[in-house]
Parts: sequence; structure tokens; C-alpha cells
Amino acid sequence: MAIAFDPQYKNAYLALEKKLIEKATHLFEHKEYAKARIAYTEAIQFDPECERMYQAQITSLIEMGSTLHEQRKYQEALDLYERAIQFHPGNAFAYAEKGHLLYALHHFGDALMAYTQAMALDPNYRGVFAHKEAPFITQGKACYEHGNYQQALAIFEQVLQFNPDNKDAQTAKLKVLHKLEQIAEEKRIAEHKMRLTTNNSSWLYKEPFRYEL
Repeated sequence: MAIAFDPQYKNAYLALEKKLIEKATHLFEHKEYAKARIAYTEAIQFDPECERMYQAQITSLIEMGSTLHEQRKYQEALDLYERAIQFHPGNAFAYAEKGHLLYALHHFGDALMAYTQAMALDPNYRGVFAHKEAPFITQGKACYEHGNYQQALAIFEQVLQFNPDNKDAQTAKLKVLHKLEQIAEEKRIAEHKMRLTTNNSSWLYKEPFRYEL
């Protein structure tokens, strides 16, 4: 939302706006993205047209990241996506592109988190996840087989956020929940047995009876 200014101070406002833009540009060029974001935000308050400059800078970062991705310079591409997110944490496209890269590298857990964030910012990105659910289901099942039940549950729940009708994720989630309930019940039984054992053996530690002759 732009600030309402007194017309008689127009020149002073324009000078301040120019200084903010120069500051934001300088910070951006020196890769101080968090500070650059603040400077652009302040400039936008003076002139909403500055929003276009801000968006152009974000787009340039993401496009450079995409180019590096295509060149298989994966770490450099990931660094640029991270910078874009730091520069504009509310940009769903940056998270989606980060998700694509991580997915291509088979880092499915991290990719899923990036996709989830993209969808949280813009529900239209639900379609980005289409046809990419199978590897996450596989990863969740692998977590289950290795006894990482909470991690498996988190993966299946995230898949269901994207596609509530995914039958494999529904079935797998129920299986994990059943296993967690089973473990909790076994723990309760073991603790109960331990209390009984402790109570039954406590007499061994009492002072022996003394008989007066």
C-alpha cells in the first residue's frame, strides 16, 4: 500500500525513493538479498511502480537458476533458488523450481517440502505435483521398513495434501498409524510388567526380621 504524501514535499519524496532504489539495487548486486528485500519493500511504499523492478529481479534469479539446472550445474542452480526465496519468501515459483531440481536429483523428501511450500503460497501449484507422487510413496515405504515410522507418516500425509484421493498413500498411512498404536500398546504393557516386577521384588530389600533370644 502506497503512502499518501503531501504534494509540497514531492521533490524530497522522490529523492528518498531514488535513494532507496539505489540502495536496494546495490544490496541485490552484492547478494545481500534479505536486506535488498527490505529496501525494495520500503521503495514500493513510496511508489508501487517499484514492485515491477522487484519482481524483475526475482525473475532474473529464478531464470538464471533454471539455466544452470539445464546445464546440470545443480548446486549453483540450487543456490540461486535459495537466494530467490531469501529475496522473496512469498514467491511460489521459486519454491516450485527448487522442488523440480531436488526431484530431479532424487532428493524426494526435500523436494516434497519445497512443493508443499509452493502450494501453501499458491494453491494453483497443486498441479505441479501431478504424476510425481510415486517416488514419495516409495520413500515413505522405505522409511517404514527401516522403522522410521514418524518420518514415513509425515511423507504420506504430505502426499495426501496434494492428492487426498491417492489410495496408496491412504493405505500406507493407515498401516503406519496401526504400527504406531501397536508400539504404544507394547510400551504400555512393558511398563506395566516392570512396575509389577518392581513391586513384587521390593520385599528383598527390606530389613530382615530380628528375633530376641
